[in-house]
Amino acid sequence: MVATGCIPESIRKDSLFGELGYNRYYRAGLAYMQAYITIHKNVVLNPGYLYFIYKRPGQPYGQEHFVMPAVIFQIPVRKILIEDRNMLWNRIRTIMRLFIITETG
Repeated sequence: MVATGCIPESIRKDSLFGELGYNRYYRAGLAYMQAYITIHKNVVLNPGYLYFIYKRPGQPYGQEHFVMPAVIFQIPVRKILIEDRNMLWNRIRTIMRLFIITETG
């Protein structure tokens, strides 16, 4: 499972994170990347990208791309950090049928 925003405050400034995963039972894999870019002390850009690929038995091969641009507004109040996370998920999905060409004589 991918959890966005669960990064400790001490390592969140201008950083890039990534994860890879594969599930043999579902024949599915994913790659996830996320960045934190501070443009102001109270504004952080948080772009993310997720690539998901799968092949179910008897089904066509599929892949999905998720582009997740986000902006985080932060307001520190004493020892508490109040955040407003604004994320938009754009999903691009493709289904492919694999063709096998055989030569007969």
